[in-house]
Amino acid sequence: MVSTRRPRVPALLMVGLLAMFLSLFPTVGTSQEDATPSASPVAAEATPAVAATPAPAGEQHAWVELGPGGVVIARVVSPTGCPEIGIDGVAYSMELRAGPVDDHPVSVCETVIPPGASSVKVGERDLPLPSPDPQRILLIGDTGCRLKNGEPTQACNDPAAWPFATVAQQGSAWQPDLIVHVGDYLYREAPCPEGDAGCAGSPYGDTWATWEADFFVPAAPLLDTAPWIVLRGNHEDCSRSGEGWFRYLDPLPMPVTCRDYTDPYSVEIGDITAVVMDSATAGDVTSDDAMNDAFREQFAVVERLAGDGPAWLLTHRPFWSLASVDDAETEWTTATYVGAGYEQPPAAIDMVISGHIHLAEILEFTEASGRPVQVIAGNSGTNLESMDSGVYTGTDVGDDTLLRGMRYHEFGFVGLERVDTGWVVTMPMVDGSTPVSCLVVGRDPACVS
Repeated sequence: MVSTRRPRVPALLMVGLLAMFLSLFPTVGTSQEDATPSASPVAAEATPAVAATPAPAGEQHAWVELGPGGVVIARVVSPTGCPEIGIDGVAYSMELRAGPVDDHPVSVCETVIPPGASSVKVGERDLPLPSPDPQRILLIGDTGCRLKNGEPTQACNDPAAWPFATVAQQGSAWQPDLIVHVGDYLYREAPCPEGDAGCAGSPYGDTWATWEADFFVPAAPLLDTAPWIVLRGNHEDCSRSGEGWFRYLDPLPMPVTCRDYTDPYSVEIGDITAVVMDSATAGDVTSDDAMNDAFREQFAVVERLAGDGPAWLLTHRPFWSLASVDDAETEWTTATYVGAGYEQPPAAIDMVISGHIHLAEILEFTEASGRPVQVIAGNSGTNLESMDSGVYTGTDVGDDTLLRGMRYHEFGFVGLERVDTGWVVTMPMVDGSTPVSCLVVGRDPACVS
């Protein structure tokens, strides 16, 4: 295959372009923040912690998500059967995706929105339609409240301890054109310990009550703001909350039984091909022949969909992340990717967008390595990892291909904003700070932190 990749941008020119871009935006906050402008003044404004208000009985949840080939899907969860949907003023019946069962006593309904539709309504609610060329993309991930036996309990009733509702409100105020959830929605796997007021009354397990409390209620501002691309995380595998994943969020046709693997697909984001790969069942530190064979096939499809690029890979488990083991900094890689023969993504991939690590990170590598930029947005709600914020070089982690890796132990989201030369990556936190801004041109980042 003949490569049509763009040449890399010289480093000095990248720094100049970043400085030019950053000079266009006002700065806010402390002296540290004054040196770190964000892509949007709205994103840098702190707001008080917001509690997720329970939905009234009989409340419908409606949203729009993008599926294979960019198909536009309207989804509704309803306690009273499928409603009508209005498309450009004409009423249609929604199709039943999944009917009520014991743990999920609601109907899940869907309709494919035809190209060119200008308005979509469910009841009095206007649903957001996709932009053909999104300028702002919001990344969130690992959003649920952690209730798991043997691990510290997260105070789901305290919006400061579990700030997903605040992250959703701040993300909505940033006015994105597209939202990407990088996976792991449901974290309430065990009952709240008796006498613990921080999580008293919380539902748990793969049930509609848990999905509503852990995701749909706090995410409401974002569901109303923009269409979504949804990724499956390891919390949505078949041993955990796989049934809820396929009922409510998966953009593919509803399977008869839970599936360990689903096919990669692509969505066009302007001139970028975003390839979505399901990595829910991949092994973090160990793998086996069956996993390796399955993901070798997955990556072959990813490579075909990415073509000659430019392309991004959207997958829950990252290729690389900054980790700390026994107080020593290291670089962690996903074992199954390596076992499948993919120590790095196909050559057309300029950026890998992931979650799984409960922090915000961005890693940049040398040109000679052939590695794309790795962005991690796993800091949107669940308990954060016990690793400090920091900026690290390859020398720090034993990888001479790493130019710089930045890791942030704060709750927030990641923003991607298109500019003439590429994309500005920022990491707005719930406290109002934006500790890093990077201008990414192709796979070349220039960062100010």
